[in-house]
Amino acid sequence: MPSTGIATIRGYDTCLQTTKVRRRLGICPRENILFKDLTVSENIYFYCKLNGIQKKQVEAAVNGYINLLNLKEEKNLAAKKLNLGQQKKLCVLIAFFGKSKIVILDGPTYQMDTASRKSIWRLILQQKEERTIFLFTHCIFEAFQLGDRIAIFNDGSLKCMGSPLFLKKKLGAGYRLVIVKNKECDVDKITKMLKKHIPSIETLENTENELTYIIMENQQFKFEKMLGDFEQNLQALGVSNYQIKLTSIEEIYERYILFNYLKAYLNLCFNFRVENDEARSDMGKEVRVHARYIHHRVKKETILVRNHIQAMFMKKYYYTFNSWWTLMQLVIPLLFLGLTAGILLNLNQELPPKPLKLYNSTQTLVHLDPENKDNKYADLLLKQIQEEGGNVLYTNNMTEFFIEMLSDDRDNSQYQYIMGIDFVKGENNAGQQDIIDMIMYFNTNLYHSLGIAASFLFLAIYQVVGKCPECDLRFTNHPLPFDTKSRMYELSTSSFGFSMALFVGMGFTFSTTIFIVFIIEERISSFKIYQKIAGVKMWIFWMVTFIFDFCTFVFISIVYILCLRFFQYTGFTTYAELGRLLALLAAFAYSGLPTLYWFGFLFKNATGGFVKVSVFSVVVCIGIIIFNQMLMTFNMLEPLQVMRGVFVILPHYALGEGVLNLWLLYFNNKMCQLQAEDRYQHYTNKFCEDGGTWNFAIMRPGVGLNIIVCMVTGTILLGALIIYDSDIFLFRLGVSGLGPVRPPREDVDVMKEKRKVRYGDIMDLKFHHSMVVKDLTKYGRKNRLVVNGLCLTAVQGECIGIVGCPGSGKTTSIRMMTGDLKMTHGEVWIFGRNLKKNLKKFRKTVGVCPQYSPLLGNLRVIYTIKILGLIRGVRLRDCEKLIYKLTDDFDLGNKLRKRYFFIMEYVLKSWGLEDLIPVFNGLDPPSKRFIWNAIAEMRSKGRLIIIASNSMEECQLLCTRIAVMVNGNFKCLGTKERLMEKFVDGYTVNLRTTGSSIQAEKFVRAQFPGAKCFERRGEWLLFYIAKTNLPCSELFGIMERAKQNKSLNIKDYTLGHTSLEQVSVLKTFSFLFDNNTHLGQNLPSVRYRAVR
Repeated sequence: MPSTGIATIRGYDTCLQTTKVRRRLGICPRENILFKDLTVSENIYFYCKLNGIQKKQVEAAVNGYINLLNLKEEKNLAAKKLNLGQQKKLCVLIAFFGKSKIVILDGPTYQMDTASRKSIWRLILQQKEERTIFLFTHCIFEAFQLGDRIAIFNDGSLKCMGSPLFLKKKLGAGYRLVIVKNKECDVDKITKMLKKHIPSIETLENTENELTYIIMENQQFKFEKMLGDFEQNLQALGVSNYQIKLTSIEEIYERYILFNYLKAYLNLCFNFRVENDEARSDMGKEVRVHARYIHHRVKKETILVRNHIQAMFMKKYYYTFNSWWTLMQLVIPLLFLGLTAGILLNLNQELPPKPLKLYNSTQTLVHLDPENKDNKYADLLLKQIQEEGGNVLYTNNMTEFFIEMLSDDRDNSQYQYIMGIDFVKGENNAGQQDIIDMIMYFNTNLYHSLGIAASFLFLAIYQVVGKCPECDLRFTNHPLPFDTKSRMYELSTSSFGFSMALFVGMGFTFSTTIFIVFIIEERISSFKIYQKIAGVKMWIFWMVTFIFDFCTFVFISIVYILCLRFFQYTGFTTYAELGRLLALLAAFAYSGLPTLYWFGFLFKNATGGFVKVSVFSVVVCIGIIIFNQMLMTFNMLEPLQVMRGVFVILPHYALGEGVLNLWLLYFNNKMCQLQAEDRYQHYTNKFCEDGGTWNFAIMRPGVGLNIIVCMVTGTILLGALIIYDSDIFLFRLGVSGLGPVRPPREDVDVMKEKRKVRYGDIMDLKFHHSMVVKDLTKYGRKNRLVVNGLCLTAVQGECIGIVGCPGSGKTTSIRMMTGDLKMTHGEVWIFGRNLKKNLKKFRKTVGVCPQYSPLLGNLRVIYTIKILGLIRGVRLRDCEKLIYKLTDDFDLGNKLRKRYFFIMEYVLKSWGLEDLIPVFNGLDPPSKRFIWNAIAEMRSKGRLIIIASNSMEECQLLCTRIAVMVNGNFKCLGTKERLMEKFVDGYTVNLRTTGSSIQAEKFVRAQFPGAKCFERRGEWLLFYIAKTNLPCSELFGIMERAKQNKSLNIKDYTLGHTSLEQVSVLKTFSFLFDNNTHLGQNLPSVRYRAVR
């Protein structure tokens, strides 16, 4: 609900007329809305019915939508088996079902690769007719591709709005002239010559190999002369090649947002004013990764271990006390304690006094002598019976009625008929005739019957004789207290011990299972992987986790035991009894916690894992204890001992059975005490003969076996967990004979790199290269080849980009290079250290930033900075300064901007790394630019960086070499200039027409034979012009003269060299590089499925 203001859809208020609004509204949230276990056709059928499509039309609609999505083969496939692009495409299509005239799409292409994003764009454009679509996206390029009008928001307010062309003009879109330099290049001479034609031209970037200028779009008419002059003097200027391309709209948007943000920030904090345009050109370069964040890094191993221990304890402490799960851990055992309280109160308390009266509807027999109808006693007595809810039956003969009643229904009559009253005329010894004899009958089967009958009789007499009709007389039954014999009989026949075992087991089962939530969340968030690769030893990781969880459990157990002591539970009152219970609970935690840690590896969802493990534990606890009780009831001792010996290794059974044994210990001790006092001589038991020293015995009812087995099991499980997670046997067990497979066709540069690695001197390679990867291979399930024989060498100061569609093998390769995933075949060396032989030292030189943020959701920003700083070796006393510095620099104070915290986390990861870093996806342009600049500076300082990305644009900007990966193979490898030379020959022309586009299209095809029209959208046409002999200057001249020709209806145009990013948008890399073709040739349509 909005705080202020209103919104209407087709005239209906979204707050007051929600039902009518939703009938006309379609929405695609950022999250996946498919039912994962339903098939594609079932999902479509469900949403068709949900959107009101008639029954007769549903089947046709399902088939139509399946054909539209090109999912005929996947029609009966579960939705979870579709790739990310297909799932999201289906979610977008669902928003258009039924009568949805207003459609809202929230990030429909979020975190998707270029090819999948393009397919969703086509789907949106197909369904756009007669609908109003609101597209919310962080990708400004996507907005410009799909939107008729674009609104830019920042900090919750609308900054600007208009058509794409209007915003391009408004925000200052232009061209980039990228010049490839050779050794004789004279930058000043080039700049002077270019400024002669366009004085406003500005130098954007000057690197070792490239020189980049930015030119405003309104200078387009001067390009022919300027480029013609430039092309004639290439050799004299020391230029080997050049390209002209459009400035990315994302860069324009980013500069605009960052400029306004910086200006507001400086005005607010320092009273600075940013007025000139120079700030815009430098924007995005101001962010640097400085060494000032690190004051004193720990180098000594012992101090670093202490740092890691501190970080692990802080992590557990902050997470635990910022989570509502902690409260549940304390409440659940006490809740089950309350359930046992009811049983105990009924067991311990004496029977309460009860008034003798008619509680339910009972039958009272009355016999009145006809001669005594006016009887005051009878009137008062019968009135009292009726007021208490009793029924009065009249009879002429009391004895005959009772005999007949007992013969007809003996059982019911014994409980319904409590008493009877006989009023007859009598006389005394003096011969008086007005005497009334009142005879009361009571039921001998009901003990309270006599008291009730007497109370009514005496009350009537008292009221008549005392002449007090308002007086009342009540009898109350006060039971005698139980004697010792009765109490012990009650204890021996009660189920309190079983109930206590059941409820204690269930309560602490739920309480301990909550610990698994943190274990699963830490693993699935990749925070654990980060800690492992950052150098945290697994014995520190697991021992600190275990000690903290064990102490937490002991605290909860002590609170529970204090409650037992307060309520004086039978069998759990003395310090000795409570001490034995605490020892049993501690042993249970010692075994149960490592068991839960092992269970944590089985689940990918924290809540689901908690529920499943809880159900399993409760079933084990309750089921086996109930079966155990049944065997005890039938005195089947041998099967009971066998079952105990087998199941005692399960901590939940050991706890429940141990609590039951503690109750039996109390019972036997009590019996032995009575025997010693000569008050219960007939009770004999071996337990008493041994002096009652069975408390920690191995045999029942001792709890020694339970405690010992729990301690042994816990030690084994914890030790095995540390060994398993330390990756000691990661590259020593399960060696496969499978190796790389030679692809049918390989790129020349890829083959050259393979020959260099395979046949070169490995010692020489390790000496001259920071990283060497040889035949890196991974086989998945059923021997499915995921990564195939990758070979790569890299030196310090290099940034290598691996580009590919989802499922191409990028992430798997990175995980194998960092030692996170076992390789099937191959070798990796970094700084001469072999990954397989020296994993610990190898990881000290490697840092990894996973694709998704490895952060724990419950940790606040300042806590996370402190933990990450300690892990990376910053002293604890310097962490406070670090927190204040980073929160100020990244604006993480009050607003807690997630995107800048994300960047700050990246900076923390980068300390001291010689590293391998997969790039981030799904960020807004300013955050993306921030990271790009940070990576560029690290590269300039001599660090080796590897980026795995779906975006060629990122790799073009950052990387010195780029590898394109398809189906686990490198399809090409080289510098961006090399890739441009091999795969990109031609230009892209974007025309905007004012009327009919037919003449403009004919003109382009006539002037540039072989030109392909790849996209039509409204008044926009996108052409690709294959390799032509015409220089770029002549192309601009042709298009400029065409613009002046009114008959062609060309209002505006843009022209530039085709970029690798445009290649990835127009055709998927898989087909492009598998066929080794140039863009613009006659490419048939293909279906492509990546190897996962």
